[in-house]
Amino acid sequence: MPEGKGKHVDHFYISPGGRRFDSRVKVLRHLGLAVDPNPAVAARAGGSRISDAERARRAAAAEERRQAKAAKKVAAKEAKQAAKERLAAALKESQAVAELEERAGKPSADVRAPTCERPEPPGQLPLPLAESRTPGLASELVQCWAFACAFSGRLTLTKFSVDNFVAALCRPGHGSVLAELH
Repeated sequence: MPEGKGKHVDHFYISPGGRRFDSRVKVLRHLGLAVDPNPAVAARAGGSRISDAERARRAAAAEERRQAKAAKKVAAKEAKQAAKERLAAALKESQAVAELEERAGKPSADVRAPTCERPEPPGQLPLPLAESRTPGLASELVQCWAFACAFSGRLTLTKFSVDNFVAALCRPGHGSVLAELH
């Protein structure tokens, strides 16, 4: 099949079953031949011919690599399944401990209140009512609330809703929400 205007010509070999080969070597492999039966082609090949023993050794090595890859894939899948099972067991145990603490009246670790008194903030938060209705400040307030909720366990804060946060900011005086956050 000529391609373009150059001298290069691609040869394709098609088996009676319809399988297409792009080289004579692939045809020989498909037929299971180690040496080309055409003496002219075999002479040109020179020392590139391999023995049946070498071909068998290479096939065995390829099969060994394929089996090793399959075994590695199975081991990874089993390790992932084991990790999922460990995680499920840890979550189940954690839920059981939380239920026991709840029944005993103890607060769980992530919502426990600080043991010391909360400090009073040194001043008032300058948040005029007109500014609280601006979209820029509202997004900053939501960001502050999201930060406090994300780190409430680490900072030992009691959880509160956005509505409670806004009400604490708009209420005169110092509420417990602001005292905790300060």
